[in-house]
Parts: sequence; C-alpha cells; structure tokens
Amino acid sequence: MRVGELVGGRYRLTAPLGRGAMGQVFRATDERLRREVAVKIVDLTATTDASVAQRFHREAVATAQLNHPSIVTIFDTGSDERVAWLVMELLPGRAVSDVIRDEGGLSEARSVAIAQKVAEALVATHAIGVVHRDIKPANIMVAGDDVNLLDFGIAQVTLDAEAHLTAPATTLGTAAYMSPEQAQGRQATPASDVYALGGVLVAMTTGQPPYPGDNAFQIAGRHITEPPVSVRSRRPQLSAALDDLVLRMMAKDAAARPSAALVAQALTHLVCNPGTAATTVLPLV
Repeated sequence: MRVGELVGGRYRLTAPLGRGAMGQVFRATDERLRREVAVKIVDLTATTDASVAQRFHREAVATAQLNHPSIVTIFDTGSDERVAWLVMELLPGRAVSDVIRDEGGLSEARSVAIAQKVAEALVATHAIGVVHRDIKPANIMVAGDDVNLLDFGIAQVTLDAEAHLTAPATTLGTAAYMSPEQAQGRQATPASDVYALGGVLVAMTTGQPPYPGDNAFQIAGRHITEPPVSVRSRRPQLSAALDDLVLRMMAKDAAARPSAALVAQALTHLVCNPGTAATTVLPLV
C-alpha cells in the first residue's frame, strides 16, 4: 500500500508511521468520520503463511477486548484479497525506544512512572487471558504523563485453545526483551510479559538492553544462561529498591517472578516513595 490509497473504501493513507510486528503502520484520514487515525496494514500477498491473517484478526479481537487508558483503542478492522487492516486511535508522542536513543538512560523517576502504567495495562491484559509477548521500548508510546502499550500483533489469547496458532518450536517476540522460556521455544505466559517489562526497565534506566549481542541467536542465549541484570551495576546511583524489583521481574524461573499486579503495586509504591523498598508488596522470600 502507498500513501494516497484508500483502504476499506474509507481510510485514506496520508503518511507512513513505521512498522510493527506484523505490518506497516500509516497515518490516515477516516473520510467517513473526518478524523485522523492510525492504520496497520498487512500485505497478504507477500506471504504463503495462512496463519498471518488469523494472527492479525486475533490482534484486533485481543486489543478490542481491552478498555484501559494505557492501551490503544481499536476502531475497525477488515480485509480483502490483498491486505488486512486494523484501524486504531492515532496517538501523540514518541516511542520509548526513540526517547532512549535520543536521551540515553532516563531518570529513575521517569522510568518507574512509565513502567508503572505499562504494568497496569498488563494487569488488564492478563485478566482477560491475553499475553502480549512482545513488550519492548518500541511498543510503548509516551506523551507527557500519558503512556500507551501498542502492538498486540503476536498476542496469545491463552483462554482460547484455537488461538495457539504458532507451532511449539516457533519463537515470537523481540530477542532483546525475550523471556528465557520464549527463547527456548516454550509457550509464553503472563510471567513472560513481566520479564520483558523488567528488561524495559533496564533499558530505560541504563540506556542499554539487558543483554546486548551481535545477533538475535546470541542475545536469546544470554537470556537463557546469564543471571538477571543488576541495574545498579551499570548505574550505581539507582535505588536498591528498583534494583531488587528488576532482579525479581527477570528471574530465570517464571514461577519466581511477581505477577503484573504485584509489579504494578511495587512500582506505584516507588512512584509515591522514591527509593524505598516495597517489602509489604513484594515480601522477601
């Protein structure tokens, strides 16, 4: 698809915005309601994988079920013989990945505030049986105090057996923030999203992902074999409370990680009480 084309007889593409896990995203004008929107397009003619259209439809279904201030709102979806499309609200601001690139490590206070809103979005996501599976800085938009989680393109609807479309050995997600279980080709769970958010906290506070590497295979291997990253080892001025939380979120054993709800509570405590341990939320065990 090109700028100027009309999608679904309604959405005029006006500018490219970037690429997501499953397609290209455009700014567009809804010619029926006369408003600006974002439209994600997947070219169905460019793949022989019959599951692509199903996964794309699953993104629409998964995201549309979520009504949360930190999750992008879905307006419409559709497909024809060439493309499938997903229409969503056009969000202001920048991706956290761009903020990290331009500013280096963010302050602890700003990092914690962003992560707290993502954690709350994950609480809502996990409550309806959806695992995002691709939490990373590029999928988090910030504009002032507003934070939005994007791109449910590889989300897994855990309560629907028919939604398990990927083969057991298929690894979906971004290597830099991939949980050990995903790196080993095992099924992602809500704990996998918690691990990835811990990795995002590492990137925001230190300016680098948890395990840099030359290629995705090497990075995935480091997620499996190397101990969790201490943010204080990279940036000593960070609080011990944040360091402890990140270490717990990035535990190699998924069962040892706190739930998204506990993480949200701990981060809320850190927002309100910077640098103080949230031991009443995350008991020392």
